[in-house]
Amino acid sequence: MSPPPLRPIALSLLMLAIGGCPSPASPPEPGAPDEAPSVSPNKAAPPTANLARVQEALGDIQKKKHCNRVMGCPPTVLLLQAGAEAVDPILDLLDRGNPDAPWYAELIDLLGNLDDPRALPFLRTGLENHRWLIRARSAIALGRLQDQTARDQLEKLVQSETLEVATIASAAYALVRIGDTQHVDTLLRYATAEALRGQNWGWSEIVLELAADLRLQRAAPGFRLACEHRDFFLRRTALRGIRRIRDTASVDCLIRRLSDPIPSIRREAHGALQHLTGQQLPLDEEAWEAWCEETSCRPAQEAETPAQKEQNPTQ
Repeated sequence: MSPPPLRPIALSLLMLAIGGCPSPASPPEPGAPDEAPSVSPNKAAPPTANLARVQEALGDIQKKKHCNRVMGCPPTVLLLQAGAEAVDPILDLLDRGNPDAPWYAELIDLLGNLDDPRALPFLRTGLENHRWLIRARSAIALGRLQDQTARDQLEKLVQSETLEVATIASAAYALVRIGDTQHVDTLLRYATAEALRGQNWGWSEIVLELAADLRLQRAAPGFRLACEHRDFFLRRTALRGIRRIRDTASVDCLIRRLSDPIPSIRREAHGALQHLTGQQLPLDEEAWEAWCEETSCRPAQEAETPAQKEQNPTQ
């Protein structure tokens, strides 16, 4: 005789006896996500990636093909974009680098544009360097950073009777940027046509660069003289300065530079002419000469200084 079939309740009891009570599902650990978080493809690069790009740019800046006075220095654009993250690597390279290398002064200039106080001790030390270019560029950078603590050092440089023009003019510029506008006259002393005729070309280039940065219209005669100079760098600085101070009396000189043997000088002159006159004539000396004759663009009489001095020499 076969046993009676197990009822559902009896079957359940038998299962419990064999396997025990089933455990409830374990709750997730506190704070544990249900699944791995997705990474946004637009997430900003980590700092290490930025630092790698900074180091690459610092490597390029030491190569002449990437950074030179004629073609410019594109790696500095990336370093400026990196901002504060570039300051320590730049300072480290300057501490280890050769101050005679052409890129060295370029990096000092860059520190003046990064607006970071970590650069100040290095730049103050640079004021005592035996190389005039390092002293000058350090003073300029301190002026752009408006470092009040360097005021006494800069005053000593301005009052020196033994230092060269570039350092004195750069220290005067820095003091003007800090707020001592009486030193505008110190800078202008070296930007006159008479001074430019007798001083070192490299010094004159720095003097005119600083006069242009301060928009000193009283330096216009010096810019006009340098516009005709045989040195390429001095001519280029003069053309850029004429544009910045908006010296419309220099139009005649700019037109002559449209036939300069150096293509980049021709382009600088053409850009300055368009900026000053609002005319969109082509890079053609004859076209500009015809326009000048038609509009009487040349001043009737050129004075040594513009009739109206700038109201605020620091702007």
